[in-house]
Amino acid sequence: MNLDGFGVLRRENIKGLRYKQKSSRMLSHFTYTLIFDKFDDYCSQHGVRVDKVSPTYASQRCSKCSYVRKTNRKGKLFKCVSCNFECDSDVNASLNISFDLPFIGKVERLTRKNLKGFYLYDKGKEPIVSSTERV
Repeated sequence: MNLDGFGVLRRENIKGLRYKQKSSRMLSHFTYTLIFDKFDDYCSQHGVRVDKVSPTYASQRCSKCSYVRKTNRKGKLFKCVSCNFECDSDVNASLNISFDLPFIGKVERLTRKNLKGFYLYDKGKEPIVSSTERV
């Protein structure tokens, strides 16, 4: 892997990835922590900082208008019910991970606002990300 030109890489801080899920015997010996540790070590050897980002609502949040709703994502397709923005759900989530979004704690997640939908705004009532469209 060539990391020339990279100063910082961001990745999701994932915990309990296969918790309470059945998997094959071969996959049961496969640990994500080992892969993440090797990735982090490789990056540190090449002088690249790795930021671990909370994945909360990353796949449900529109990267264009910042509207969060559970029905925005259906399988591999992301379609915002607010602005009708469509793209691959993984591309949308990776765009959201690239932004500096505020941390959403467990108490806030338990309110389940994402079922009805909300805009992820900063304190100044302005969207954190105005648009990700290329000019």
